Amino acid sequence: MPHLHIRSRRACTLLLLFLLVNCGRPPLRVRQVDDTVIIDVATLGEYLTTINRLRILDQSSNTVVWEIGVSAGTPETQSVKLSLGSNANQPPEAVHGEFFVVYPLDTEEFVLEPGIAYEVEVWGTGRWPARAEMTLEPVNRQPSDP
Repeated sequence: MPHLHIRSRRACTLLLLFLLVNCGRPPLRVRQVDDTVIIDVATLGEYLTTINRLRILDQSSNTVVWEIGVSAGTPETQSVKLSLGSNANQPPEAVHGEFFVVYPLDTEEFVLEPGIAYEVEVWGTGRWPARAEMTLEPVNRQPSDP
């Protein structure tokens, strides 16, 4: 039976390591619905999650497109909704705190373009961010019938 004990110990060590590395990372799912980009951070799909920072990077140039940080309190949210194309350079609404725009500073908008590979990084209460990649699809609008 010592062989079984070693496997259990190894499994426990791997589980502990996994929990330590992921502790404090928010859940993160990014999806596009028509021309809306939804950065979903809801815990268990419905509860508010503490967010300390959110950053969107253009992967081809490794440049920051948009970043928000905490200006007051401990902001919690379920999701951040952005648009394909132009977005107002404003922090999203939050409960129990407020965000501020870290980047870009001197502009009223930022743009999310179709066909560009982006990386979304979201920090919760832990040291490391949750990460997700997204490439937005163009939205083909059908002309309305008169």
